[in-house]
Amino acid sequence: MVRVSGFVFNVSGYESLVSGFGFRVCSFEFQGFEFRFWGLKFRVMGLKFWVVGFGLRVLGFG
Repeated sequence: MVRVSGFVFNVSGYESLVSGFGFRVCSFEFQGFEFRFWGLKFRVMGLKFWVVGFGLRVLGFG
């Protein structure tokens, strides 16, 4: 769980790694609303980036 600017983001789901890449189902809670989507995860310089189906990039830590 990552807390940013008073908002809580929950990232959960399953992960299947293939050649350093992984797909994960993400669940985000934002002001009581929940959004679920498929995303692509890749690691660059120790940081995890999440690229969702509609092109929005969400930076994840962990």
